[in-house]
Amino acid sequence: MKIYRFKALLYGTAAACMMAGFTACQEFRIDSQAEFPPQMEIDAQTSYSLLAQSPNVITFNISSNTPWTIKSDVQWCTPDPAMSSASSLVAEITVTTEDNTSETARTATLTVTAEDVAEPFVITVTQEAKDAFILQAPEEGNIAQNGGSKLFKVISNKPWKITTEAIWLEFSALEGEATSAEGEEVTVSAKDNSGMERTALVTVASGLGTKTFEVTQDGIVLRFEEIEDESSLIAGCLGETLQFKVNSNIAWKPGNVEYDNILLEKTDEETLSVTVTKANKYFTTQYYEITVVPEDDAMTAVEPAALTVGQQAIAWCSNCSANEDGSVTFISDNTESRVCTNAGLAMGTLLWTFRDINLSSGLFDINAWQSPGPTFHAWVGGGSKDMNTGGGLESGEDFWAASNIDAELDDINGMQTLKLTIFPVDDGSKLEFTMYIDDRQVGQFTTPCNPWGEMGESPVPYYFGFAGDSGAVGSMTVTSFEYTPYEE
Repeated sequence: MKIYRFKALLYGTAAACMMAGFTACQEFRIDSQAEFPPQMEIDAQTSYSLLAQSPNVITFNISSNTPWTIKSDVQWCTPDPAMSSASSLVAEITVTTEDNTSETARTATLTVTAEDVAEPFVITVTQEAKDAFILQAPEEGNIAQNGGSKLFKVISNKPWKITTEAIWLEFSALEGEATSAEGEEVTVSAKDNSGMERTALVTVASGLGTKTFEVTQDGIVLRFEEIEDESSLIAGCLGETLQFKVNSNIAWKPGNVEYDNILLEKTDEETLSVTVTKANKYFTTQYYEITVVPEDDAMTAVEPAALTVGQQAIAWCSNCSANEDGSVTFISDNTESRVCTNAGLAMGTLLWTFRDINLSSGLFDINAWQSPGPTFHAWVGGGSKDMNTGGGLESGEDFWAASNIDAELDDINGMQTLKLTIFPVDDGSKLEFTMYIDDRQVGQFTTPCNPWGEMGESPVPYYFGFAGDSGAVGSMTVTSFEYTPYEE
């Protein structure tokens, strides 16, 4: 291409003035340019590449001794100024472009012409397409256990690449160049699966980011069905039976359980029953992991299906705090700090274990109350110490009974266990209440009747700790509370 040199024109004019001795050389006007060859100098590049979005600005300079114009063949690419002004043939040109909102690249041509200059100066401006990256994932559904394939589509105006960590997947193409608007179809295939159901993550990456989808292939299925209501995972504090559905295409059996208070039974081919056989002795919810495993012990590659179930805390706190180890700490300054059992208790054995007892005055209080009965109340420690029952039955029969407790405040501060037994006597027509501190009997009485025998469907919730009127000052920690129902 011919190069136009405006500087040479100026240098030639200056030299001519000096040689002629003209003193008015500075009065040279563009009107006299006809005496010189028309020339134009442009410092622009012949091509530019721009991004799809703003800001996109091109600047260059034009020097000429003859009028010039710039024309664009598209509206989205605009030069300013588009022609030389009457006062000057030298200018800085700014070319601006609009954002490209299409998914294809586009090109603009700027043509610079000058009067009496035979060859124009042509500038090509290429603008990238709007970012286009679409992944059409395969239709929902698993690949069959004996193998199969699925189709997905990649639409991208930049090169793309597929990656996965699953060695059991194969692809008809792992990479590609920019695609058309219709995209490129890719086949993903899975080999035969002799193991568990498996899922792989497939990633498609381009210069515009990454997109993913999952591929799942059928295999051996052994899992618990999804639990929608989390409360169904929690058994009561005294124990109950929970049932869970098992989804499996092989024969299965309950797994081994490391807990002595959990019983697993296969109710039918789709149901596992979980029975909590003992009361929770702690003041926080206790959790247990249960499993089902293949009935065929040789299928060692099949992972057990696992589920975590819980058992409600034995009691809830009132002005006290449960600790991470399941214990509870009572602190009192002649104020209430105690718990209440989350279920009613009847005949059987109640056993408290303690640590860190520091009681300077007052009583440890045990209170079971319901109206019209039965009731039980005991005060152990410094001050009035006794235990009693009371209340009336629907038959009108009263079962008042009482006994003093042989224990001082020092016995309370040093005790490790406190036990209360409620056993039937006289063929079950009466009840015997006996209290022990560290296996030493400290009180006993027998009721004139058996209220639980007549009201067995309404057992009694127990409060224990420091009652507000017990005068207790100090603290103690109950590490556990065990209730064992009476069995004949």
